[in-house]
Amino acid sequence: MGEFAQRCVSSGNSRDILPPKYLSLDGAAPAAYYKVDMENIAPGYGNGPVKCDDNGVELEAIMVAGSVGIQRSESGKALDDGGFGVDCMQPVTGWWMFEKHAAKK
Repeated sequence: MGEFAQRCVSSGNSRDILPPKYLSLDGAAPAAYYKVDMENIAPGYGNGPVKCDDNGVELEAIMVAGSVGIQRSESGKALDDGGFGVDCMQPVTGWWMFEKHAAKK
């Protein structure tokens, strides 16, 4: 059993993990990949308060940064079924800020 699965079993969350699927990447020895429901995955981003100076005007803002998405693409190689399609994924990172406003009453 893999380290991730062992931690989940010992924490009582084993019901969230399905049996592993064994996959091989680029001819390497097959490795176990466990399926985890999306609601059990922590977000890969964070936020925090920021003070901005916009040419002498101070603004209160919030900055958000981290891994905020997934880009899907096609390698051009044939899939297992002989067809072609999306077979690659990579993380998309980014950051942005927005100005805080007082709540309207």
